[in-house]
Amino acid sequence: MAWTRQALEYDPSVARLMSALKDSRRRGLVAPIVALMDEVLVHPPDGAVLVPVPLTRARLAERGFNQASLLAAALGGAWAMPVSHALVRADDGTHQRGASRSARAGQVAGAFAAVGTAPHHAVIVDDVLTTGATLTAAARALRVAGCARVGAVTTARVVAGGRGTRVG
Repeated sequence: MAWTRQALEYDPSVARLMSALKDSRRRGLVAPIVALMDEVLVHPPDGAVLVPVPLTRARLAERGFNQASLLAAALGGAWAMPVSHALVRADDGTHQRGASRSARAGQVAGAFAAVGTAPHHAVIVDDVLTTGATLTAAARALRVAGCARVGAVTTARVVAGGRGTRVG
């Protein structure tokens, strides 16, 4: 992965925000989240394409939406960048929340596959970067498909010993 950028450090308030979005299905939170991301993050270079992290079929059916897709669509509008669903989930995986670093890496190894023509420069979009296992696996699938450069943006990042501040 060439780079990662996050708007916030993950803390209890961000955990509640993400839970409200994903578990309570409060899609209206996407607009203020993306407004913050737009304000805080350095925008990706011209020519980059936003690629949301796909959910498993089971998770998508359970939740009814993919938060990464919603974030990517809104960021695409804010940044005037195209969005491509260039990744699919190749397995049905397990829940990542609460899993250890090694468990997460094992759960997502080979979990993604690229579909169609891979963008030359992809920016993976997800809600929270915890260990980096998901983003690494997604980036690997894009690179295998011919993507020359892969970066990532997330709403928040888990930082050991952090204070809950913006990390841009």
